[in-house]
Amino acid sequence: MTNVVDAEYGPDLAVISVADGLGLDQHPEAINSSYASSDTVEDEMDKRWFSVSELPAAGGSALERWVRYCFHDQASANTLKPIVAEVIAMWGVTYPYTSMRIMPDLKCGSISGTTGLWVPNWDCLCTSAMDGTAVRIKNGRSATYTGYDASLGYDYSRNTRWRHKMKIGDLDPANPVATKFLAVRSMAHEFGHVMGLNHEHQRYDAAEYVTYDCKVLKGYGAALGTIGAKTRDDTAFTADMTSEERMARVCTDYTLAGKYFEIAQSYMPYKNADALLSHLESGNAFDARSIMMYPSWTGATAQAQNIMVLAKRADKFPGELPYIYTGGHPNPAYASISTWDIVRIAQLYPIGPDDATTQAAIRRATAMTTSPRGWGNHKFVQPGLWPKLGGGKLVMDSINGPPPPAPPVDAGKAEGSGGYGNDLDLADVAA
Repeated sequence: MTNVVDAEYGPDLAVISVADGLGLDQHPEAINSSYASSDTVEDEMDKRWFSVSELPAAGGSALERWVRYCFHDQASANTLKPIVAEVIAMWGVTYPYTSMRIMPDLKCGSISGTTGLWVPNWDCLCTSAMDGTAVRIKNGRSATYTGYDASLGYDYSRNTRWRHKMKIGDLDPANPVATKFLAVRSMAHEFGHVMGLNHEHQRYDAAEYVTYDCKVLKGYGAALGTIGAKTRDDTAFTADMTSEERMARVCTDYTLAGKYFEIAQSYMPYKNADALLSHLESGNAFDARSIMMYPSWTGATAQAQNIMVLAKRADKFPGELPYIYTGGHPNPAYASISTWDIVRIAQLYPIGPDDATTQAAIRRATAMTTSPRGWGNHKFVQPGLWPKLGGGKLVMDSINGPPPPAPPVDAGKAEGSGGYGNDLDLADVAA
């Protein structure tokens, strides 16, 4: 499929051709969805990993559940607002099937005297007047940080202000054109986390579909050299275990990885989930082109085609190359939300107002997963989100862009681990 996104820039209206896009009704009473507590999940629907717990009431049959954001400071807004706009367009393909909306904090907007609807200010800055539950988005780019990370889901377990965070560091101000879609893809992935999705490659059954090579992760050699001394008194290991055997256990045990090799926590399947992960659920088919997959080379010791942390299994993907890309395409500019991503958001954010309506929406979304066109080519309308840029047009293609180059096109460190070893120049992958 080719999903061309045409954005007509104007002072008040942007029309973006993506998936089944509908105009948005604004509901200032709407709420965020959500992070599941370990003891309460909805059992009537399949869900994917971090699922919804009992939500606070938010009246009306036109309920929307907002993933609210604000910018950490003006510099972050200036740099990342265009990236947020692109990401809203990407996730907008879910809107016809879900109650999820990416919106600014309620303090950033006003009621229109003409329409009576709430008009958002998309340049929303975080202030002390807010309740502090929105996702605080920060431009984290620095000499030592070019990565990306975010909190998972809506945290009901505490009332700490600004506990929901996102940091994006892979937009290079010295090279914004080349790194723009890296940042868009990264932020789309991080918003998936904020909505409540964990990594697809960490499903309990992921090992049936992808291989995971912990030994090629950055830092493995150093960890191997010290693991014997560090674990001498740890009862999780026996005295006769070699360093290699100890690292093999660390690479597959979430708690041990947190102690001795933290980067592995972002890759290992949760097959033997401990108490920390007891509330996680998965649903539907494994999705190798999900926006929640890591590229094969992210976190690898070197940028080389045959050095892959994650790879497709040949027996599950016959006739396909083993390479994995976040959003399904080697060029970040063509990454997109997959049909299964849509289904999972539909499950987490029921469209309501009753179960029959929700199930019908999920069936419609699920039907797209077997369609050659996927979610197709449709319009998404959001007033005021894009600024006027001389009447120009933005064109964003989805999965079937130009022929992919020889991989790898992405390498370096994972979320929260300090950034990329090499920033990708899009000229290397452009047609």
